Amino acid sequence: MKAISFDVDGVLSVWPLGMNPGISPRPKVVAPLATNVRRFYKVSERSSRLGLIAAWLRFAWRRPDPEAREVLRVLSQRRHIVITTGRSVVGQPVLEAWLRWHGLVDYVKEWHLRPPGLSERQHKLATLGRLGIDTHVDDDPTTIWYLAENGIACPSFREWPKTVSANLPAGVQRVRRLSELLGLPW
Repeated sequence: MKAISFDVDGVLSVWPLGMNPGISPRPKVVAPLATNVRRFYKVSERSSRLGLIAAWLRFAWRRPDPEAREVLRVLSQRRHIVITTGRSVVGQPVLEAWLRWHGLVDYVKEWHLRPPGLSERQHKLATLGRLGIDTHVDDDPTTIWYLAENGIACPSFREWPKTVSANLPAGVQRVRRLSELLGLPW
């Protein structure tokens, strides 16, 4: 079964007040991915109590998109659902608890959080490449450009009011609602 990857924040979870203050509609420059990127994934990061508290305070209260459960349920019948998020690996227990709390964990086969030493965008490219996934849904124009320029064939862009004007690579599917993903021809 072919896989599809989802970002969490701004895709499966909604931004407070519908906007992410850290995302710009204009893409930023991202450093090239190191050739020996696998070394970052061999280091196990211990979850510190302070790191877990920070992750919980930052992410645990976020609401899932109202359509997330149904979209993941339907897509999981024809796709292997993977989460590839820029959240730090320190907060993995927080993400897992969030998925369970909101009834999403049964549809997600695996999740990959960012190891130390990589930017969020580098982590997403490295993970998708390592897993052979060519379909990813993200809400960050810079991530979409970076993935498209580096061989990810089917990035999909989750639009928010702040990013409606974002210039994206040709062929990128724009969606305003998660349910629109169900009609895309992947």
